[in-house]
Amino acid sequence: MSTNEAGFEYEGRFYPWSMTSLGKDLMLVDRFCGISISEIQTLGDDALQRPSLMLAMIATSLRAGNPDWSVERIYQTVMNINVDTDIVHINSETEEPNPLPETAEGPPISGPSRSPSNGSSPPSTPPEPSTFETSFAAPV
Repeated sequence: MSTNEAGFEYEGRFYPWSMTSLGKDLMLVDRFCGISISEIQTLGDDALQRPSLMLAMIATSLRAGNPDWSVERIYQTVMNINVDTDIVHINSETEEPNPLPETAEGPPISGPSRSPSNGSSPPSTPPEPSTFETSFAAPV
């Protein structure tokens, strides 16, 4: 899969990051974060450090991809997601999302993993924790 959009893959489907001022998005943001979209915008980079904001972004992006889903269905889906193993974060520069590698010793390594684009083997040191990059849509 090649994409120019940042987002995530969940259950084999790509969802671009999306947050709007639609009613369902406003309800989801309030439910996960307890603040409005405009308040999130004033937080700047500090907003990206809040786990509740990542969950709200996942929820609003799922809503955009599944407009017929109810707020409750989206909320329950997100509450059951393991963000370390169920979500593959995709930056806009990423060409191929790679599933977590299986190791001979046991289950997949936690956290997103990417192979270098030059075809070489990945480094033996564990990857740095990923940062959550996105931009927020201004309320309309």
